[in-house]
Amino acid sequence: MCLILTSGSTSSGAGDVMYRIIDEAGETLAHGINIKPGKPVVIGVIKGVPIIGLPGNPSSALLIFNEFVAPFLRKSLGAEVGIRKTEAGILSTTLRSEGRQQLLPVGLVRGRVYPADRGSGAITSLSEADGFIEIPPETEFMEAGTPVEVTLFGEVEKPDLLIAGGFCPGLDVLEDLTGLRFRTLYTGSSGGFSVIAAGTADIAGVNMPSRYSEGRKETLPGEILYNTPTIENMGLSRVVLIKGYRREVGLLVKQDSQISGLESLPGKRLINRNRGSGTRAILEMKIEELAEKKGISKKRVD
Repeated sequence: MCLILTSGSTSSGAGDVMYRIIDEAGETLAHGINIKPGKPVVIGVIKGVPIIGLPGNPSSALLIFNEFVAPFLRKSLGAEVGIRKTEAGILSTTLRSEGRQQLLPVGLVRGRVYPADRGSGAITSLSEADGFIEIPPETEFMEAGTPVEVTLFGEVEKPDLLIAGGFCPGLDVLEDLTGLRFRTLYTGSSGGFSVIAAGTADIAGVNMPSRYSEGRKETLPGEILYNTPTIENMGLSRVVLIKGYRREVGLLVKQDSQISGLESLPGKRLINRNRGSGTRAILEMKIEELAEKKGISKKRVD
């Protein structure tokens, strides 16, 4: 048996040529399937040889290969199709789907299932996943606590601790010292609070700033508090806050740059941190303070 298997150039854009090649040299049997990720699959025949064009995005290509191509190859070669290993779990967070069949990469920690999807273009979606769940097209909403069945990616080494939140260089050292296996989700500080609230993660690295509040006797006007107000606002009563690092936060500029601080930012372009990041939140606060000081709109500083 012969099979041509390609990856990439399968969409309908001006630069995508796989389906055109198949049309010119043979016959296209299907172009696009109602599934996520992996919609732009192209299937055809050229001179009697089947050809399957996988999407170029890593997660899409790997999931479609695992779901459709690998079983087809085993069956064609007379090998055992194989029994899929599945494990039951409880969804740890609410999910919204898009009205089409979805294969969602997920992690599984002590029976809790959490999304490990960072988009079909991110190879880390699968490197951090233990398997996937199938979401049928008629399902648009799945509540946290819903029982789900996880199709495992072979033999899965389950972690001892799930750690979320911001990046922490000390985690590698801690993992070596304890001998435990960590699974780390870099979700930003706000995401760290969310997974702690959902009961998914064991530890979250967070640095979420909040402004001074009139109701707080222990703070002064203009003072910024970290983490405690967020814990109180979210009603996280069964958590322990452990102080970690002190760090300096600043702007990274060229050596010969004329930018010397936030006052130099108006009219300049800034590459910011991702939404949900504590570092981004503190920058937003400082920009607001600068705008107040200058008596101008925050948008003019941005």
